[in-house]
Amino acid sequence: MYKEVAEYTKEGNLWEFLGKNMTFGQKASLYWALGAGRFWQTAGLFLMGLYIGRKQLFVTSEKHTRFWVKALIISAISFAPLFQLKELIMASDSELIRQTAGTAFDMWQKFAFTFVLVASFVLLYQRIGSGILYQIFVIMVG
Repeated sequence: MYKEVAEYTKEGNLWEFLGKNMTFGQKASLYWALGAGRFWQTAGLFLMGLYIGRKQLFVTSEKHTRFWVKALIISAISFAPLFQLKELIMASDSELIRQTAGTAFDMWQKFAFTFVLVASFVLLYQRIGSGILYQIFVIMVG
């Protein structure tokens, strides 16, 4: 299936590409998402965000600020070894090890880095507030 997607992508015909991408390309993308575990990952992150929202951890308070500082410290400390382990595993000669353990460590290091980013932005927002400097910073960073 992926060979067919690559073939019509290389042809260079825009209208054929758009037509096939709306039908066949979406099917290939869906199968890739199933195989890569994206559905479970998306559902898990949604539930985690729902839990954080229900616990009102985004509301500024001393208790919540301590939580975000702890989350930032723990996730930053755990990101470095997870990243190194992922790089070591991906350098392995075995394709099976790269596809299984490498993918698992890749997802965990990305999860840790996601918490580094979320905790950093929450703490920055709580420190600066909803001022124009913060909004300009978020617009520039994306």
